[in-house]
Amino acid sequence: MTLPTGFLALRERFLSRLPERLDRMRAHLSDFEGGDPAALAELRREAHSLVGAAGLHDMTELASGAARVEALTNLNATAATLAESIVQIAAAIERQQSGNAPDAETDHTQADIALLFQGRDEMASQAALLAGAGYRVSQYDSIEAFVAAVEAGERPDLLLLGLQFQGDDYAGVQYLSHLRARLSFPLPVLILSASRSIDLGMAAYRAGAARVLAKPISAETLLHCVTDTLAARRIPARSLLAIGRPDGGLARFIASLDESWLAVTFCTEAADIPARLATTAFDAVILDAAANAPERMRALVSLLNDHPESAPLPILVFTATADTQRRAEAWAAGSAAIVDASLAPAEFGPMLQALCRRAARGRRNAGAAARQQYEHARQRQALDHHAIISLADASGTVFETSPRHGPLTGFARTELIGSHLTLHRDGFAPPEFSAETLAQVHDGLVWQGEYPLPCRHEEARWVQSSLVPFLDPQGRPYQYMVIRSDITDRKHGEQALDTARSRETALAAQIQATLLLPALPGVVAGVPIASRSCASAGVAGDFHALIELGPDTFDLMIGDVMGKGVPAALVGAAVKMELSQCLLELHARSAGAAVPEPSAILDALHRRLTSRLIELECFVTLTYARFDCRQQTLTSLGCGHPEILVFVDGGVHEVPNQHPPLGTIANEVYTQTTTPWPKGSVVLLYSDGLSESSDPEGRMLDLSGLQEIAACALSQHHHPAQIAAFVLDATDRFAAGQPPADDRTLIAVRHATDSEHFGDLPNTLDSIPALQAFILEASPPTLSEADRDRMALAGVEAFSNIVKHARSNSNTIGIVFRHAEGQAELSLHYDGEPFELPPPGTLPEPEELRESGYGLPLIHALSDAFSSRHALGTNITRLVFHFPAGG
Repeated sequence: MTLPTGFLALRERFLSRLPERLDRMRAHLSDFEGGDPAALAELRREAHSLVGAAGLHDMTELASGAARVEALTNLNATAATLAESIVQIAAAIERQQSGNAPDAETDHTQADIALLFQGRDEMASQAALLAGAGYRVSQYDSIEAFVAAVEAGERPDLLLLGLQFQGDDYAGVQYLSHLRARLSFPLPVLILSASRSIDLGMAAYRAGAARVLAKPISAETLLHCVTDTLAARRIPARSLLAIGRPDGGLARFIASLDESWLAVTFCTEAADIPARLATTAFDAVILDAAANAPERMRALVSLLNDHPESAPLPILVFTATADTQRRAEAWAAGSAAIVDASLAPAEFGPMLQALCRRAARGRRNAGAAARQQYEHARQRQALDHHAIISLADASGTVFETSPRHGPLTGFARTELIGSHLTLHRDGFAPPEFSAETLAQVHDGLVWQGEYPLPCRHEEARWVQSSLVPFLDPQGRPYQYMVIRSDITDRKHGEQALDTARSRETALAAQIQATLLLPALPGVVAGVPIASRSCASAGVAGDFHALIELGPDTFDLMIGDVMGKGVPAALVGAAVKMELSQCLLELHARSAGAAVPEPSAILDALHRRLTSRLIELECFVTLTYARFDCRQQTLTSLGCGHPEILVFVDGGVHEVPNQHPPLGTIANEVYTQTTTPWPKGSVVLLYSDGLSESSDPEGRMLDLSGLQEIAACALSQHHHPAQIAAFVLDATDRFAAGQPPADDRTLIAVRHATDSEHFGDLPNTLDSIPALQAFILEASPPTLSEADRDRMALAGVEAFSNIVKHARSNSNTIGIVFRHAEGQAELSLHYDGEPFELPPPGTLPEPEELRESGYGLPLIHALSDAFSSRHALGTNITRLVFHFPAGG
């Protein structure tokens, strides 16, 4: 049943006021806990009012909770028990406010209805409901006001009366008795009571109530009761077809009725009955048993029951005598009632009206059932045109499937029927349809998914499927329905789109890696540098830039753009482009006389970018750092980016970040910080995607965890490339291999000591002269020329071996030369697959005159220790040389 629009509006207002009601109940409970005995009565009245109003709006759970509170107040329950029930009311309110309102419809029924209740909210809800249904409604909150209105001439057709007034459950019964004594006109009264007391209900009936309705009562039920009660007062006109002689006993009985509402048409011939039924809408049929032999009476009743115009009508049989045999024959023939001549005329009218109302309800129900059946058939027809529907019994065996199933898959319908729903061939379930999922379906849950439906003569068709169980009263499935829609074209489109996106993302990542975010050179101003990055969306929003300012000075910038993917990468590229433009302009203004300070560079970048970033609703965090090898200082400033970490002598300190991100504040003055950068120290610049990485339980790595990982990396490695690789690998292991939620970028910079030398050479044999020069220049001056030549020759052989035989992924080979008292170490670093060195063998005899095979034996012969290992994607070849003390 749909509800009036005005009532639905009031329902929304009632919902909006529920939190206020809940607050009042909590306040009354708090006063009760504080020792105020009157608060318990206030709480009872509040709960009683809520029972009726919630029930009227079909909020059964809320009404039941309020009824529980009302009952507990009558039992003088403890405050703790009442508080628990109020918590349940609060939960019901929360669930109710997230639900859907019923549909609206307006009905029109002309009648005057009076409402007499203590609770104004409940009465307003009922008034809106009844007014929306077409009734004229008057509201009264006291018996005196209602009696005054009646004495002034009001004549309502129905009164809805509450039982509780001022906390007295019997007040409504007393009011009803008072009204019966005062009123001069018949007035049916419907009692609405939240009480479950049988004695109270019986007292209301004894006082003259037409019906006693227990709250909570739904709006639909209330409207039905009002309609039925009003209908009982009015006597509708009825048309009766009488089959018998106009001068017989039936005719005399009807003549004695003297009912103005009854129109009677006599029919004496059976052949005339169909014509009469076709031309007149009768409400009932009555047969004269005296005028018809038993066989004829049975034939007439059968005719009437089988005729489409009279089948829904009640059939009465009139007998002039109390002949038991004739009465039994009438019942056996299928009559709805037996009327004998001794029946009082005053009793016939109500009986006929009741039979007609019952028949009308039957016709309405039959019409509704027919309409429902029609709608169901049309829905099934629509579904069959749109999707494939299959039905299976409780065992999962298919017994019906749509006609479209066969043409779509190439299987005959007879092949599909009789198969089991777990078979992939049926299309009921994909291979991964687990036993656990089937168990859930058996419990009444609906399964949904997408999977390929195999076909006989072509590739599988993709379908979107819903598997719906039908449950019996015991909750056991007795039938299954699966509804499938062909989504092959959509899937192909999605796959093509995914392929195109993957291709675009790969191309964008390649462009970024080669043009926008190229790898940093391995050595700048004699300082080894390494960067590592891991994009969360294929293309990184992190970026970095290197500016070489002189033989001893260089600048590094690292940044992070809000967001991910290609849009963020484009913003990062724009920032780098603007940085280059700023440097050119600043250099031109100073005529090359001085290098601009980092603060001046950031100030110029801020002026060029911030207004545009604000317009784009985007911001950029970054850190700008200048490394001065001669002064051994680090001058930097940050804009919302993670602090620079400086590791020195086993400790670590953070360089503070002073400014907000670019794109957040239009006016900002930039200042820089200068920090010592001693030899042997390592500086890490990174994005927050590292420190904010999380493990599967949601625990964040945070800054302390990152510092701990970095310290571990420094204890095992000297080269920045190895340090950066170690930190990113450890972070990935902390996240248990989960895809990063944000881009991870790290730049490691090591300030070489006097005994350390770093180089970076192209991965070609043409680099051999440069390698020889590097080793000779890095060697301690105290070494003999022979020892220097020995190291250079061994290094050249190792370098050549890598270039010729190793499967390297990098275009350069990193070189590290470290020396201490009586020892030197040469390491060659390159990325690639693990490279297993063959056994060294022995040097060939001179007379053999071979062109190859000298390398490894020569390396072993010239070095005191020689090893090669693979770690974190990098191969490291290490040669160690020992010298006499002081040499």
